[in-house]
Amino acid sequence: MPDRLRRSIQSFFQVSRGESNAFLILIPLMLGILFSEYLFRQWWFSRPHDFTSDRQLLDSLLRQWPADSTVAVSRQPIPFNPNNVTAAFLISIGLQKNLADRVVNYRTGGGIFRVKSDVLKIYNMDTAWFARHKKWMLLPDSLPRPVKKRMEVRQSLPPAIADINQADSIGLLAVRGIGPVYAGRILKFRRALGGFYSMEQLAEVYKIDTAAVRELQRRFRVGPDFEPARISVNQADENTLARHPYISRPQAKAIVAYRFQHGAFQSLDDLKKIHLISAADWQRIIPYLEL
Repeated sequence: MPDRLRRSIQSFFQVSRGESNAFLILIPLMLGILFSEYLFRQWWFSRPHDFTSDRQLLDSLLRQWPADSTVAVSRQPIPFNPNNVTAAFLISIGLQKNLADRVVNYRTGGGIFRVKSDVLKIYNMDTAWFARHKKWMLLPDSLPRPVKKRMEVRQSLPPAIADINQADSIGLLAVRGIGPVYAGRILKFRRALGGFYSMEQLAEVYKIDTAAVRELQRRFRVGPDFEPARISVNQADENTLARHPYISRPQAKAIVAYRFQHGAFQSLDDLKKIHLISAADWQRIIPYLEL
C-alpha cells in the first residue's frame, strides 16, 4: 500500500522518490497539527477536575479577611449630591474606590454634575451602580430648555417691484424658483418677442414652473410707459416675420402674399382678412406690429 501511494504521488506531482517519501511524512504531521487542538480539548474537558485545593485556598483567604472593613458599606440609601460628597461616602454606598477618586478628581478639575446622567461621564463608570443610585441623587433628570427670547414681530415688507422688461439675469436669479436655465429662457423669449406687454406672457416661457411664474408676477410688473418693439407689416420680409414667436412660417408667407396681391396694409385690422390668422392670433400679435 505505501509503495502504491508513493508511486501515485510521484506520478501525479512529478517528483522524485525521496520527495515522495518526504510528502508521506509531511501529510501525517499536518493532520496531527490540524487536529491536535481539537483532540486536546476533548481530552481536557472529559477528564475529571478536583477543585478541593482551590476551595481550601479561598477559605483560607476569607479567614484572613478582617471582620470590620475600613469603610462600612451603607445598606440604607441616603440622598446625596455627587457635587459635594466625599470619596469615602461614595465607597460606603458601593462605588469602587478608583471610581470614587475619579469623581472627586473630576470636581477638583472644575467639572460639575448638572444632571444625573453627567455622572456617566466619569471614565469606566459602573453603570449598574448608577442605575441603582440615580434615584437618590439630588440632581434633575434633565435641564429645562432655555426660553428663547421672543423676536419682535416686524411687519414684513413686500419685495421691491421691478420692471420685467428691464430685469437682467441677476435680478431674475434672485427670484425663488428661477435658476440660470429659466433666467436664460426668459431673457431669450423677451428678446424674441420685443418685450413683455403682459405678465401673463411669462407662462409661455418653455417648461417654466407655475410656482416660478407666480413668484415672478409678485416681484415684477410691466412698466406703464413700456412700448414693445414692433415689426412693420408693410416692409418686413417673410423671414423677419417668421422669427417672431407669435407668427408661424405659414402665417408669415400669407402676410407677404396678401401684401403682394392687395398692396400695402391700410390698417392692422386688414390682417383679420387672412384666413390663417385667427382672432386669438390677431389679439396676441397686434401689440408687436405696425404699418
